[in-house]
Amino acid sequence: MRDAMPPMPGYESARVLRRLGAGPLADSWLVAHAEQQLVVRQDRPRAARIGLDRDGEFRVLRAAHRHGLAPEPLAWEPQRRVLVTRFLPGESWDRQDGGVPADPWRRLGALLRRVHALAPGGLPRFRPAMVLEDYARAAGTRDARAMARDLAGRSEGLYHEAPWVLCHHDPHLGNVIGEPGVLIDWEYAALGHPLFDLAFVIEYHGLDDAAGSALLAGWAGQSPAVSLDKLEDFREFVAGINDLWALAVNSGDEQPGD
Repeated sequence: MRDAMPPMPGYESARVLRRLGAGPLADSWLVAHAEQQLVVRQDRPRAARIGLDRDGEFRVLRAAHRHGLAPEPLAWEPQRRVLVTRFLPGESWDRQDGGVPADPWRRLGALLRRVHALAPGGLPRFRPAMVLEDYARAAGTRDARAMARDLAGRSEGLYHEAPWVLCHHDPHLGNVIGEPGVLIDWEYAALGHPLFDLAFVIEYHGLDDAAGSALLAGWAGQSPAVSLDKLEDFREFVAGINDLWALAVNSGDEQPGD
């Protein structure tokens, strides 16, 4: 775990207020700078080894922020792999001591509908086979490679004629802040299939039928943006890709500085 925030051109006077996170892929800090509160995140080497597209993430953040869906991205320093965004006050929706809105699943569905209404040009596409290959390579096992091949085969049918709209790809309640709700942690975001996001929420939170129906009702509004026929197939795909991701980030091949 890094104890000190990395240097960042233009933010030399920033003062660390507290550490926000120290995960397997990045460290982050809340800092004060020029009477503002900012979030500084620096990658660990593993983030590059599993293929995270940080340049694409910065473009996604700019597009999502314009529509009030993401924190404002302020700077991205590729050499140090450091991202600076404006801090969003408020609690995440998974807090148990307040901050969780009434009917969170319906409201999360409605928030995702706003995300999926966007298809800005110039953003990266989610390419399942490439992502799966990166995860399998990072995991470094024969079983992981077999999982990747199986999932890549399934993805061909799932993404045939995909609408290629903006997807967050990690939209659990812990990544929704405040009211009426803004998404953070867009590191996996890309143009993709909206059913991935819906399936992810259902799988991640283990939603029962009633909660799942509320999520889908909030997302569909007056009419669904796409058919829900493939939702169950996407649930299986999401469960598999999440398992492979876990193998990749917990592979034990730590390098100096990880």
